[in-house]
Amino acid sequence: MSTVSVSILAFHNADTIRACIESVLDLEHEGELDIHVREQGPDDEQSREIELAATSSSSPNAFTLERGENEGFARGHNRVIRKSRGEFVLLVNSDACLEPAYLREALPYFGDPRVGSVQGKLLAPIEDASRSPSIDTTGFLATRRRLFLPRGQGEKDHGQFDRPEEIFGVDGAVALYRRSALEDIAVPRALNPAELDNDGVEYLDETYFMYKCDLDLAWRLQLRGWRSMYAPSAVSYHDRTLKRGTARSPRELLRQRKVGPAFTRAFSFCNHRLTLIKNDRARQLLRDGARWLPAEAAAWTVAIGIEHLGSAVKRFARLARYARRKRAWIQARRDPSVDPYVHFVP
Repeated sequence: MSTVSVSILAFHNADTIRACIESVLDLEHEGELDIHVREQGPDDEQSREIELAATSSSSPNAFTLERGENEGFARGHNRVIRKSRGEFVLLVNSDACLEPAYLREALPYFGDPRVGSVQGKLLAPIEDASRSPSIDTTGFLATRRRLFLPRGQGEKDHGQFDRPEEIFGVDGAVALYRRSALEDIAVPRALNPAELDNDGVEYLDETYFMYKCDLDLAWRLQLRGWRSMYAPSAVSYHDRTLKRGTARSPRELLRQRKVGPAFTRAFSFCNHRLTLIKNDRARQLLRDGARWLPAEAAAWTVAIGIEHLGSAVKRFARLARYARRKRAWIQARRDPSVDPYVHFVP
């Protein structure tokens, strides 16, 4: 039976990490579970919860604990992926919990050798058992405006996403990958800035630190011809910090955006555009210019003139040349027989 490697990053998640680890330990899988927990930065309360998860669970599974500095979502997971050994790799946010049958329901989709990643149905935590749960995401919805949205987020789950289907890509909160697909799209770390350790390869782009690196990975899988599938019976729960807003006017949207920390908006703004540099094609951007250009102009106006995200602009300017170097490597290896844009909706 197959070995599944699981990577969990903990960063000041004392209130959620124990439940997360216990849900992974209790996964139903006939093969081996190669579980890694990486604690990114010292946190005594969090450490106690991790120890309780290790000692209180009745599961026969165990996990390896590594402690280090906070190196971000991408670099932290990459560390685990490089040292793990599973045929499949499962990334789990520390604020997520999985149903015991998650792997049993998700792994059969890899029976198709072209499938590189699988997205389960990710629900918001159930606060009232008498009500239908809300959807957190069912994978990326790609649009021709170059917005990449969490499908169904905020909708009540009434079975509208109960059909297996191919999607653009999987959300990094709970993401299941075929290792050979990750190795196929891995980028040489030598293309990174000099201040980063550039030995070996990276799967998630380590210049991103956090936010949008799962989107970038999804697009690179598409460019190499790997399929992403949605498995509705593989259920997990995620208490997402940053949720898609329900604004109905520009003023409401700006008000909602100010709720989150400025650094999250800065990383998101910068990394979104780095992703376009690396993966998008000029021909398609021109085709979609009537939709994309107004949205992009508005995004820059808000970032500079209203939200004052000068740090994001400076970061983007510094990293853009490295993104162009990676673009040359990625585009030279793209599969010309596949068209990722078939997933882009108007």
